[in-house]
Amino acid sequence: MSAPLLLPTPRHATWTGQRVPWPVRPTATGIPVVLAAGVGLVVHEAADGFITAVLDPRCGPQAYRLDLACTGVRIAHGGEAALRHACATLAQLVIDGDLPLGQVADEPWFPTRGFMLDISRDRVPTLAFLLDLAAQMARLKLNHLQLYTEHTLAYAGHQEAWAAASPLTLDELAQLDRHCAGLGIELAANQNCFGHCERWFKHERYRALAELPDRLSTEQMDPRCLSPAVPASLDLTADLLAQQCGRLSSGLVNIGGDETWDLGQGRSRDLVRNYGYGAVYGRFLGQVMAQARALGRRPLFWADMVEKHPESAVHLDRSALPIAWGYGARHDFAASLQRLRSLGFAETWVAPGTACWLSFGGYADERGGNLLQAARHGIAAGSTGYLCTCWGDRGHRQPWAASLAALAEAAHRAWAGAAPYDTRAASRLVFGDRDLGVAAWLDAWGMVDRPLRDGRRWETLFNAWHQAPGNGADAAEWRRVRCAIEQLREERPALPE
Repeated sequence: MSAPLLLPTPRHATWTGQRVPWPVRPTATGIPVVLAAGVGLVVHEAADGFITAVLDPRCGPQAYRLDLACTGVRIAHGGEAALRHACATLAQLVIDGDLPLGQVADEPWFPTRGFMLDISRDRVPTLAFLLDLAAQMARLKLNHLQLYTEHTLAYAGHQEAWAAASPLTLDELAQLDRHCAGLGIELAANQNCFGHCERWFKHERYRALAELPDRLSTEQMDPRCLSPAVPASLDLTADLLAQQCGRLSSGLVNIGGDETWDLGQGRSRDLVRNYGYGAVYGRFLGQVMAQARALGRRPLFWADMVEKHPESAVHLDRSALPIAWGYGARHDFAASLQRLRSLGFAETWVAPGTACWLSFGGYADERGGNLLQAARHGIAAGSTGYLCTCWGDRGHRQPWAASLAALAEAAHRAWAGAAPYDTRAASRLVFGDRDLGVAAWLDAWGMVDRPLRDGRRWETLFNAWHQAPGNGADAAEWRRVRCAIEQLREERPALPE
């Protein structure tokens, strides 16, 4: 008998090769029914259940052991989170109606295993979608969620910014927070408070806060950076943070701070000339961190600008949590984490990506390498969090199936580190495919344009739908890609409704 398919792969598992029928009405002792149901395991409370769960002080807070015998299942666990993970594993094991016999001993490499979904550019998910997403995350043992926000929450007093954006309401956000808490998932606040504010600056009321209110930056992009030279910039960030944090139970808030490319080109030019880019950047971000602290929240921030301008770190709260991010298959997370440690940040997270933005099917080869590199280097550096990001550049055109395939692989890496990833497990346990082929097919679709992007930008095929094909690809390469697409269309798996 082949080993059962599990996602994520457990640290240690041994199997006898035998299976026994799973009870029609499985009874359980020591397992809250609601907790088990949240990860797909249906049980009924009983004094002497077929499944028995006991707290074991030898287990870490997210560690568990499963003893799977024909006479019953015994779970030893280190607490509520660990028990939930054990139930998630058991639910996967019995998905086909029988119980494989053996033993599992398991715990994650990263204590925090998260997913961040861009809800600002431009696809805003419904509450129903987000509730389903949280349930899927719990079944994959993910325990942290962020919604990347620029302007798509219905903040009181800021209707101009979000009126045309189909925003989530703060009541919906609070409802999602309660749902996540019941699944063992922390929903952390996320509001970019420095760069990426261009959607605010489209409105006259907020243009006075922009570093470059009237022209493109030297990066040929719309003005995107709040100006540290305008005191009212901090009034806006304080208001947005207070409103969002006030509806969430998490003690964390991601304040952004990435890609402030136009800083020093406009209103803060004299400040940067006199004090330096790093000082101006660090002082402003440090003030936003202080606002988060005043709300009782620990700030997280994207670490790219601090890495580029290490002199900014002297102005920052060193107990804040920097997130080292990068999205290529060969991104050097190790160097980023070393730089952050040398600047005095004791705790770090890594943030790889789904590699599906600016695409129609994702870039599976880049994604796989990126997720693996983040896991390897994050574990080696002692990073405590692994946050997989799903961005929406140029409109979030990627189909959800591509993002979901990436989410499955990211959940595996965050839990199991460098252990081999099996697309068959994602096919069966995430997509419901009994033929076990859909995840591999999605990966093939995600690499179909590889001849067009070898040595070039990822998004060659995507860009061809928006402008004339280019980037140096010749006609023969385009013909090969077309043939590959037609072949994949013929091989497309049939999935259940």
